[in-house]
Amino acid sequence: MPRTMRSPPARSANTESILDTQSEPDLSTNIPIFRVIMDHSANITARPGKRFRSNESCEEREDKLEQLKSMLLSWKADQDVILNKLIAEVAELKQQNLSIQKSNADIETSMRFTNALYEDMKARIETLELERQGFRELLCDLESRGSVQTIAALEARIDSMEQHARQCNIEICNVPDKRNENLLTIMESIGTIINYPVSQNDILSIHRVPHALQQDKKPKNIIVKLKSRIIRDNFLSAYRKKKSIKTDELGLPGTIFSVFINEHLTLKSKALFRKCKELAGKKINMFKYVWVKNGTILVRERDGVPAFAVRCEYDLNKITRTDKTHV
Repeated sequence: MPRTMRSPPARSANTESILDTQSEPDLSTNIPIFRVIMDHSANITARPGKRFRSNESCEEREDKLEQLKSMLLSWKADQDVILNKLIAEVAELKQQNLSIQKSNADIETSMRFTNALYEDMKARIETLELERQGFRELLCDLESRGSVQTIAALEARIDSMEQHARQCNIEICNVPDKRNENLLTIMESIGTIINYPVSQNDILSIHRVPHALQQDKKPKNIIVKLKSRIIRDNFLSAYRKKKSIKTDELGLPGTIFSVFINEHLTLKSKALFRKCKELAGKKINMFKYVWVKNGTILVRERDGVPAFAVRCEYDLNKITRTDKTHV
């Protein structure tokens, strides 16, 4: 189809007058642009009195604006929620940071305090180490001067004082113990059996004591503190005359055991007394008598031979068969 060419619109009188009054510029440089404009304008048909209208109506544009506004408000609300959440998390992080800083400060204070204690303990240990070294040198010096005998003498003196404090006591052994037992009744029964009655007024205290060795399965011994040493000695003499007492005589049910009554010895004297009995009972020694009187251990080989005292470990040599000079 051939292209339709339209004629340019006629110029009005005003347009011609304006063009006539304008000065002519230098057309040598503007002619191409002017021709393009004129050629382009020649193809445009102008319709005066007509306004440009879009394909969309005002209601549609308003709806889209409302939708856009709603989207913006929703987006703003979401952003506000996220922002508030971020603010809360930042505030929580700040609070945690403050708590961590406080904990770090407390730890630092505790470490300084611990370090101070360590330094103080270290200084004390060094001081104690120096003192120990000094005491060790002093002990070596004392031992070199024969202080071992002095220490042994002091220990013997202390043991003698402890034994003196027990001079009114007796120790009852091998009496089965039971719950809610009446020790006063047992003591009175023993007094009746040996024909030396003891009233409650003669007893200052009575109780059981644990064994020195925890693995000892025997009944706990009974310690009786009497009113005077005379009562104690008379009570022990009456028991030795009776020679033996059985648990059934005391009205105690069950297996029958022998009851033993001795002076209340210190732990050291008791251990020494046990060793004496063991040595004296051996066939190579065959000592007949081992007993205690007034806190002193006495040993006699046979009838008609004088007894001798055992006061320390060294005196145990008197019991052996190789040493017959009992001085």
